[in-house]
Amino acid sequence: MLKQGFLALVLSMSATVAGAQSIVCNLKSTGEGFIPEVIGLRFDPDGKRAVVYDAYIDWAKGGPITAKVRQLANGKTEVSWPLTLPTRPMQVRVTYRIILAADKKSATMRGTMRNADNSPSGNGSCAAQDF
Repeated sequence: MLKQGFLALVLSMSATVAGAQSIVCNLKSTGEGFIPEVIGLRFDPDGKRAVVYDAYIDWAKGGPITAKVRQLANGKTEVSWPLTLPTRPMQVRVTYRIILAADKKSATMRGTMRNADNSPSGNGSCAAQDF
């Protein structure tokens, strides 16, 4: 799996923007598969987008991708992105959603897959990172 040091390096190289906030979350899967152990998020200063990176994104895309950010009424932050995983015999499209607590120290992550009975999910702790 992806190590935090490597994750920090990749996020530091991607879109270095003054005022951007970076967070790394350590997650534990509570559902069935496709939840990363570590995920990194770098938020644009305008708060509308984030760059996200984890082991599944690396497997499918080879580097960080852009995700949508939405502020929820309860002070939490939702980050979402679609990802097509190169599984065999056929690819699997997962729509990911991670919800960060208002203090951004914890997160819950879910994946939704069409025509599938399982629902990947996980939760864990997060910390701000300086890159």
